[in-house]
Amino acid sequence: MKNSDFVHLHVHSMYSLLDGLGSPDAWAERASDLGFTAMAITDHGSADAAIKFQQACDEHEIKAIIGCEAYIVPDILTKEKGEKRYHTTLLVKNATGWKNLLQLLTKANLKGFYHRPRIDPSILLEHCEGLVVMTGCCSTFLRMPTIDEFLPELLSRTEVMGEIMPLTMPLQYETNSLVIEKAINYSFSLVATNDCHYVLKEDNLLQEVLLAMQRKDKWNNPERWKFDIDDLYLKSANEMIDSFESQAVIVDRNIYLEAMRNTVNVADLCNFRIEQRKPSLPEVYVEEYDGYPEEDQLIQLVMDGLDKRASDHD
Repeated sequence: MKNSDFVHLHVHSMYSLLDGLGSPDAWAERASDLGFTAMAITDHGSADAAIKFQQACDEHEIKAIIGCEAYIVPDILTKEKGEKRYHTTLLVKNATGWKNLLQLLTKANLKGFYHRPRIDPSILLEHCEGLVVMTGCCSTFLRMPTIDEFLPELLSRTEVMGEIMPLTMPLQYETNSLVIEKAINYSFSLVATNDCHYVLKEDNLLQEVLLAMQRKDKWNNPERWKFDIDDLYLKSANEMIDSFESQAVIVDRNIYLEAMRNTVNVADLCNFRIEQRKPSLPEVYVEEYDGYPEEDQLIQLVMDGLDKRASDHD
């Protein structure tokens, strides 16, 4: 399979703080080197990389897809120690989707923040228009106790895509089976993603350092939390195929090949660009300066204000 026939839709840059590695430019440059024509950015609970990522993709002639991996809980008003946070990957299709993503992130931070910015099913349903909602990593929202009530409503409002990943760990094998089962039961399509956290395979140790910092753990602690895999990097299409083939529990070849091809279809749906706006300044009019150009009126107001402040301190 050619790299142009596959799109990475789940990528974490350094804006996934203490979890992702690599600047937007590093990701775009690597994607270009591999011959990819599009790529998404989906940082944890944040769209902070969006503008820099779009600029980097423009420079390297890559189509930029703006997104986010959001934390979702059953109810954002419930804040309990040790709570289970689920994940969903959101991709922006259009201007409405961009506005809704910003609404989701705003509410996640202002109303739902508890260790992480969080949304819940009701908020996602309210703001899912213009978004492609994907099922995320092993912490997928498909594991939510209320999923069979929530998922049909979500499917009636927007596109839902099930993510299967070729990661070599037992939990991923089980997650792939769950995603495929739900996709069959609820008639939604699959996409293949790799949950990329670093650009190159040899960067995995650097990302492990970030995880130790995140957990405030000592490097020599044998129980230190880390990923027991080294393949969360930007794989070529053929590397994705090889990884699926090497899984201890094999996903049917026809299923993962179709899921890889579906990434191009999703990329075709996502055509939003952040456009630079001109400054929106208030109109200036002062009756006593009528007839003066607006710029001169503003300058005179500033000078009058300066004189007043100076006289107040005489």
